Amino acid sequence: MRILALLLAALLTLGLCGCGTPPETPPTEETAAAEPVRTEGQVGLALERDAGLDPYACMSSANRLILSLLYEPLFRVNAQFAAESVLAEDWTVSEDGRTTTVRLRAGESFSDGSALTADDAAASLRRAAQSPIYGSRLRHVTDVRATDGQTVVLTTDTAYACLPLLLDIPIVREMGEAVQPIGSGPYVLEGDAALRRREGKESPLAAENILLIPIESSEGLRSGFRSGGVSLIIGDPNGSAPPVLQEAPNIWSVPTTELLYLGFNLRSEVFSSGSVRSAVSYAIDRGTIVSEELGGFAAATPLLAPPGSPWYVKDAAEAVSYDPARLKNAVEPGTEITFVYNADNSRRRTLVNRIADELTACGLLVTVNALPQKEFLAALKAGSFDLYLGQIRLTPDLDPEPLFRADSGVCFGGLSSLTQLRQICDDARADHGNSAVLADSILLDGVLCPIAFLENALCVRAEAKDDFRPCIDRPLVG
Repeated sequence: MRILALLLAALLTLGLCGCGTPPETPPTEETAAAEPVRTEGQVGLALERDAGLDPYACMSSANRLILSLLYEPLFRVNAQFAAESVLAEDWTVSEDGRTTTVRLRAGESFSDGSALTADDAAASLRRAAQSPIYGSRLRHVTDVRATDGQTVVLTTDTAYACLPLLLDIPIVREMGEAVQPIGSGPYVLEGDAALRRREGKESPLAAENILLIPIESSEGLRSGFRSGGVSLIIGDPNGSAPPVLQEAPNIWSVPTTELLYLGFNLRSEVFSSGSVRSAVSYAIDRGTIVSEELGGFAAATPLLAPPGSPWYVKDAAEAVSYDPARLKNAVEPGTEITFVYNADNSRRRTLVNRIADELTACGLLVTVNALPQKEFLAALKAGSFDLYLGQIRLTPDLDPEPLFRADSGVCFGGLSSLTQLRQICDDARADHGNSAVLADSILLDGVLCPIAFLENALCVRAEAKDDFRPCIDRPLVG
């Protein structure tokens, strides 16, 4: 946990003063709704009514805090990127890695008292596979079926060493297209204004009842937290609508799978050279970027994995120490490059300028182009760049394959031609021991330059304070 007193000076320097979901349109002035009113000691959570509470469709970060209390997954992924059982008792994988069998924990029930069965779990996973939130992570799952009341079998078209890393997916009672699916979480929805704690169910919050405070915008969320009506909020401190960190008595860092990186155009004159691309990784002062540009809410890494995860190869990472002389020796002084970034997030400007200064000090002549999102994506697709600042949300198993797959929508600069990297990704997915091969391939050829994995901030008022241990996509874990 980060305490406000330790970070206030740095956060004020960064100007972090907002909170909420990440809309790109400017927020409108709004105050939290007058009704309902939270009493002293009661916990309040923000609710965007228009975003709904469908666990497979809701994109609101405020509402997803509520969802984490209404629904439970088979597994959750902890801060060390290990799968922890929740509704699952255990799991096994076939010798070829293409069949994963999950056995459910006995005695689990939904909030309406009905038993949670393998049919419910299988139907939930099939529904999730068709959703915009979970569809990508389940793209290799070809079949999900219940073989008995307590057993779910998943078949994949590629080998997985640990498919449960992808099964942090809400399980709901099979009820067709119910507007409000029934879950098994520690709380149950009471009308549209409160949550009531279920008897005998463990919860990350001690509150028996939680008031839901209606909001309509990011400014409404900020106002709700400032006024004390909203007790917990979560957001990206470096995003377009960062949390109200200055006013939070307690702050937890929440790990994410959001990778911040530099992408190269392999077809450009300067970055067609693997030795030049690799040298760029040594010219980036990641530690300073994290502390001064990202407010400490990130984990610096030269790899496609954060420290502490199963895919982090410590020896390979430590070999990439800050050494700008490598890039100075690899390029001709005055070599021109075009560096583009998405200007819709104004907080990226100082970060991009710092990186541009680091590259300039190594002899490159850098032209920075700040582009609106549509123009930015158009430039990436057209190859009208030498270097770009990218950000991608990887799946919880940190599979980087989409970065090298032409039809993914996030593969730029000629990376789709690197078919051998896609095979290495397959090998690492099937056996985590192959992560060292992937790390070496990324570093030696410099196809990407990872900077850091970003972290969210969970801001908590005293009435909701607890000993949280935030997990990936699931901050409210006790």
